[in-house]
Amino acid sequence: NVDYIMILNNDTAVPPNMLKKLVNVFSRKKNVGFCGPVEYSYLNPYDVQSAGGKIGLYTGYHKYISTVSGNIETVEWLSGSCILIRKKGILDVGCFDERYFLYVEEVDYAYRMTKYGYKVCVTPETSIWHKG
Repeated sequence: NVDYIMILNNDTAVPPNMLKKLVNVFSRKKNVGFCGPVEYSYLNPYDVQSAGGKIGLYTGYHKYISTVSGNIETVEWLSGSCILIRKKGILDVGCFDERYFLYVEEVDYAYRMTKYGYKVCVTPETSIWHKG
């Protein structure tokens, strides 16, 4: 009986109210399948590791966005270290593809979510610090 499911790596530090701020994204933006915070480096806390990413569909190349705007942004994919997923999105799209054991599973999942009509968003209103 939940509306959202969070995936959070165990090598992260999170601020208070992060979950509440992520949940607010779903009410402020329509058709969001999943969202996440801006990810900073744990060792260099002012260095952005990821504010989402872009996918090159013809090359398979995917890259991080390392600049932060002041708004909730629609992106092509998010780092899997912290994502909040709408349960309905999981029921519609399915789970992560187990063939991606480690790395790019979140890229594939975001691609499938957007093909289904959902948006993937990052919010600068909250952040995490990732050790990995």
